[in-house]
Amino acid sequence: DEDGRGADGEGGPAASAATAPKPRKHSRPPVTHVSAFGPPEAADLLAFTAQTLPLALVEFESYLGAPLPGGALRLVALPAEAGPRPDAPIVGSGVIFISSAALFGPRSVGSGLESRLALARAAAAQWFGVLLRPAAAADAWLADGLAARLTTLFLRARWGKGEAAHRLASEREAVLAGDDGSIPPLCLRGPPGAEGGLHGSERLDPSPVRAWKAGAVMAMLERRAGEDTFRRVVQRYVA
Repeated sequence: DEDGRGADGEGGPAASAATAPKPRKHSRPPVTHVSAFGPPEAADLLAFTAQTLPLALVEFESYLGAPLPGGALRLVALPAEAGPRPDAPIVGSGVIFISSAALFGPRSVGSGLESRLALARAAAAQWFGVLLRPAAAADAWLADGLAARLTTLFLRARWGKGEAAHRLASEREAVLAGDDGSIPPLCLRGPPGAEGGLHGSERLDPSPVRAWKAGAVMAMLERRAGEDTFRRVVQRYVA
């Protein structure tokens, strides 16, 4: 939409006109170990929504050179009044909980793209957040940033480099506008009780700015190291 909102009127970085997924050939068959559970009345929307996960997992497994931790992934749609925020799935080992309000169908555009990317990021968290956990709350941004980089890979593969660049630019503008000094730094060091120590509570902030900032830092590190070197380092940690 011209006003920067999706088809459902929600905010967030707007998708450009080219939002239709592009076919892509893979050197390996699509991942099939994904199952979905939810209210019977939402079965069609749930089935369509779940199709995003195998597409994302193919990209992630290829990039990381490692299979999905646990070998299977379950998507569980909870009633909107009891589930998580539509843009913030809850991730566990081998399972992703989403709100039924986040389900989408073939005619969804803006909201469908946002839900796809939220699901892709939740799938990336199976590696960075579940398999590899931060040693301390101060290191949580590393997992957030790496999951964000995988999500960008999925976005680039399915919608093209132009769409990925457009969205990353929108996120960085939002970070610059929102990082006015009230947002804690990505990495807070110091003993418990020290000034500025939030004991990890900063991750409860519903704003996505922190995650976008972590992804931007990872993108900077990737550019400095080079894509191939950065990928080899990440693969070494995942192996």
